[in-house]
Amino acid sequence: MCFFIIADLPEQCSEPPEDIYLSECYYGLAARKGRQLVCVVSGNCSCGLFWEGSHDEAKMRAKYVKQGWSATKIKRALSDSAAHGSAGIHSGLAMWLASVANKSGAIRIFAHWDSAELNADVQHPSVPAADVRAWKIPAEGWVTIESSSETETANGNGGGQC
Repeated sequence: MCFFIIADLPEQCSEPPEDIYLSECYYGLAARKGRQLVCVVSGNCSCGLFWEGSHDEAKMRAKYVKQGWSATKIKRALSDSAAHGSAGIHSGLAMWLASVANKSGAIRIFAHWDSAELNADVQHPSVPAADVRAWKIPAEGWVTIESSSETETANGNGGGQC
């Protein structure tokens, strides 16, 4: 099965980066007033929007051992990989989501594993738009990405348009 990123965005929204598309969602969720609920996909699903080479420590360790790396070098490489968000979302998507959140005040996203039961009542902690690039998206629950720019919202640019 596949991951799908469901996004709750303003009705009028900028286009996502190249190779990332917005499509209709069929999960029975209702959009809020003035919003659109879409699936953010690359191809037929959202799997390609997660960093390739997600942080699978056992596979990485086995690869490094096979290459003859020392225990110290392996430990450092695994630590560096975890610190750089290798299980996060595609950098182009992260920048676009942050931009949309900054322009509209806030957006919500939901990463859903297609074979799991969708529970739209789960709410994870909010994330500032400035932190989205280093953030690891949690599965099965809504996350609000809040504007990092107080001035945009205060100047009236956070009114739901992006």
